[in-house]
Amino acid sequence: MKAITFSAILFLSVFLLNCNSDSFLSNSFEFDLNDAIDVTTSQQVSNPDCKITIQIDSVLNDSRCPSNADCVWAGNASVRFRFTDKGSAMLFVLNTYGGENFPSDTVIGDYTITMIGLSPYPLAGEEIEQDEYVARLLIEK
Repeated sequence: MKAITFSAILFLSVFLLNCNSDSFLSNSFEFDLNDAIDVTTSQQVSNPDCKITIQIDSVLNDSRCPSNADCVWAGNASVRFRFTDKGSAMLFVLNTYGGENFPSDTVIGDYTITMIGLSPYPLAGEEIEQDEYVARLLIEK
């Protein structure tokens, strides 16, 4: 009986110690403007001071040249994001290639949002699932 009680107390102690993590309690974490942040499909990031949130809605296409292949063009990945500013949500698309036809940044209200990178990088013959993608963003005011 003492062994069961001790085991139960030990389990509860470890469980409660892990409960103080914000990521354990919610599916969101906070970021500061002008800092690079990682954004996924499963986790929303927010700046409570500015009342903004962002997360990946979906990766629309990923035609980047696999790292284990030879290609004529580097390719592009298009990522659709969900951005909320003071409760108003909007969708927009950023690209990994950049330039006029494949913009990697946008301005929404007072914010400039730039996609710095997208991982994982493709390998020939391997499919990347939506929930595996991580976009690195910079949000500036």
